Amino acid sequence: MKLIFKLGSLSILIFFAASILSAQQKSDDSKEFDVIYRKSFELRREKPNRIKTTSETFDNDGVTLKEKYVSVNEAIPPDRSYYSSTSEVNSVTKKSESIKIGEKRFVRRDGGEWKIDDSKGIYGVGAEGRKSVKLIEKTTFNNQTVNVYEVKGNDSSSLDGDSDFTAKYWFNEAGLLLKEESENIFADKIVRRVSIYEFDANIKIEAPNLSKEIKP
Repeated sequence: MKLIFKLGSLSILIFFAASILSAQQKSDDSKEFDVIYRKSFELRREKPNRIKTTSETFDNDGVTLKEKYVSVNEAIPPDRSYYSSTSEVNSVTKKSESIKIGEKRFVRRDGGEWKIDDSKGIYGVGAEGRKSVKLIEKTTFNNQTVNVYEVKGNDSSSLDGDSDFTAKYWFNEAGLLLKEESENIFADKIVRRVSIYEFDANIKIEAPNLSKEIKP
């Protein structure tokens, strides 16, 4: 009986030790992720960069494609940026573009004329709750050694309602974010996104030529 009691006590101790170690690992991964993510953001603010994102919306079967969006976001610190978004919805393709230089912003739609945009941006308010953060792999991407982190949680920032999400982030050894993947599962659909980050000193962003009627 004493032997059984001791074995049982030992099992309980091992269980709690493993639980503490697991919790510590999760905590450490979360802290490491926060540090490297903030670092990647700061590094991106210092370098000319391009982010290409493909977002696909499927029925809740995860197979039937409903909508597709492709965006390109280019930035030249400290104050130049170019953004384009192309949507494919119900076999209809639309494109919008914007250029921001200092305080000036120019826009055009579907290849039309560029115009000065005096409107103010509208930003949604939401919350993202992380449930777990894990360093899941050390591998290579674009001939660079990268650490891959997986983040799971709940996102309420979308106008479509709450969703459970899984996201993965590829960071190189310098701390630059090179790739990001995510899947958001809503009640009636699934949204998958892939973003590729490039760092190119040759990116050029210039003010467009405006038509005579709208030149200041």
